[in-house]
Amino acid sequence: MSWSASKRDALKREEPLPHRASHARSCALRVAEKWGVKREVVLDCVHRMCGVDLHDSPTSDGIETAVELLDKLRFEWPTMSSHNEAT
Repeated sequence: MSWSASKRDALKREEPLPHRASHARSCALRVAEKWGVKREVVLDCVHRMCGVDLHDSPTSDGIETAVELLDKLRFEWPTMSSHNEAT
């Protein structure tokens, strides 16, 4: 599934939250593939930067926040200093 399809499905408010979270994790996988890191590294970065844990039953707003951050991370991976400042 493409980034666009995963993002679209993650943002569908009519879908069950577990399905939306799964699509958001697929977005994290796309970011990980782009930057050559493991998906868990990206998910940890999202959790540290915006407080959303996509493994732990996120809210609808949380999923939207995480996807917004993932969209930014597609284009700019944080340096260690900016990553640490966000925690």
